[in-house]
Amino acid sequence: MSRYRFYRHLLWGLVLSLALVGCFADEVGGVYVITEPTDTLMAVANQKTNIIFNASGEWTAQTTDQWLGLKPSTGKGGKNIVTVSTTAANLTKQLRRGEVIITSDGKSQTVEILQRDDYAQFDSQEYVVEEAGGEVNIGFETNVERGRLYLGYTKFEWYAFKDSVESTRSEIWDGKVKTVIVTPNNIRTARAALFMLGIYDKHKNFVALDSTWIRQKGTLH
Repeated sequence: MSRYRFYRHLLWGLVLSLALVGCFADEVGGVYVITEPTDTLMAVANQKTNIIFNASGEWTAQTTDQWLGLKPSTGKGGKNIVTVSTTAANLTKQLRRGEVIITSDGKSQTVEILQRDDYAQFDSQEYVVEEAGGEVNIGFETNVERGRLYLGYTKFEWYAFKDSVESTRSEIWDGKVKTVIVTPNNIRTARAALFMLGIYDKHKNFVALDSTWIRQKGTLH
């Protein structure tokens, strides 16, 4: 047999083997999950991951965990994708585990979903300052290790951090109480500034874990 014929027969043998494997999978039925284990989702709402799988027929997806949402939850056979999203922040201060169960032809596969335990909470959701101005002490609690927690804010001329020398809109928070000096408000309307505690994900996107406001009254109130 020539080398050409040998490789041709070998190629057809591989094709036939793959076809037989596919037929066997269809005959057995059920769900085959393609997705590799995903990164643990951040501890905030609206984080998403995809479960990719093959189903031999019509399928359903469900979860008993209220902090998980699924879309879609039903479909037809073949290759499919279910998008799993977090519907709530994880405030348990512990790693949270959930399950998605996909069923087809009476057979089920369970996929585990993890949500991180990172949390950061301001000691108040709002600080109100009189129009004359003054100092606001912002405190918080967190389990995020030092150097990973950032304070994000909108920079306005009417307030400044007492101990900050940075001019950016975010800075690493070292765990100490932040003292904000608010200048007098000589206009009639109130004004407000938003502050956020958060971390950066692997894509360098800022993920806010909590937020608070400093609101200053105007002369008309």
